[in-house]
Amino acid sequence: MFRKSTVFVIGAGASKEAGLPIGIELTDSISKALKDGLNDAPAFVRRFANTASSSDFSYDDLDRAAREVSTEIHGHGSIDSYVNWRNDPAVSIVAKLAIAAEIEAAEKNSTLFVSQYARTIINEAVANLTWYETFVRICLANLRGTNIEELFSNVVVVTFNYDRTLELFLLERLKRYCATIEPNHERLFQQLKILRPYGYLGPLRWNQHNDRVEGFGQIDAAGSGKVISSIRTYSELAESAAQAQITEAMDKASTLVFLGFGFNSQNMRILQRSTPAAAIKSVYATALGASKFEIEAIKENIYTQLNVKKEYGRIHLEDMPCAELLRQISMSLSN
Repeated sequence: MFRKSTVFVIGAGASKEAGLPIGIELTDSISKALKDGLNDAPAFVRRFANTASSSDFSYDDLDRAAREVSTEIHGHGSIDSYVNWRNDPAVSIVAKLAIAAEIEAAEKNSTLFVSQYARTIINEAVANLTWYETFVRICLANLRGTNIEELFSNVVVVTFNYDRTLELFLLERLKRYCATIEPNHERLFQQLKILRPYGYLGPLRWNQHNDRVEGFGQIDAAGSGKVISSIRTYSELAESAAQAQITEAMDKASTLVFLGFGFNSQNMRILQRSTPAAAIKSVYATALGASKFEIEAIKENIYTQLNVKKEYGRIHLEDMPCAELLRQISMSLSN
């Protein structure tokens, strides 16, 4: 288990290890999907537009928004930044629906995922190359079965990703590693606090009859209305309970681990600490392909924006994949 109060901050690069798109790839796929407005948009987006006549937006409103998203999105670092910049309700709705449709497809095509109906849902060859496996092993390290309730003590995950590969992996691994101690894998999984600033497609389901995870690669059956409310923009986050929970977790943290995170200013503001109850002693982060100038800028942003005191906290930025970084620091994090 984790030795000190630790917050993992997860960016798109962390899900890339499971075959999910990073920010620029997601914006590219959304732009292509909406290039002809709603004509060739994903079916999920078109269904909402065709039934939107009774809502605040007409089909033409949403078609116009779709074309604008396709044309303008490339000028911004991410879909979240673009939606926040536009501050247009129709653009926000189309963007959320397009995000959901693209992430649904990306989950289905994830290299980590075999099939909903396969005997083994997880691709073990890929699993061993991701950071998820090491994360689970740290949680289990030096933990007795009688203390299984402490599995996720001292750790909080803040993920800026929409996908649910972490949930899929954890549920499957809890089934494998902890079934004899705690048969209710879902209850055990729910003890891990996962905070999502921008929301996600909806919770996965554990089918006790079939003893397997369901819902991965599928948009919530509740449909478009549920997706629109479960995916948030930056401006919506400020008024949500998620922001308060993130601030609380950051204030209590003594160790931060950034995996595949881009350190853009908008997301760094989300992570800002208010009245820290603890001094951050260690920061570990991937900086794959970053120049020395970028590394210097990232370190300075961490010191200033996250209120890390230079005399107390050490920042380690490493040019390596998420899985490799976590393997190398695992002894420093665990009891």
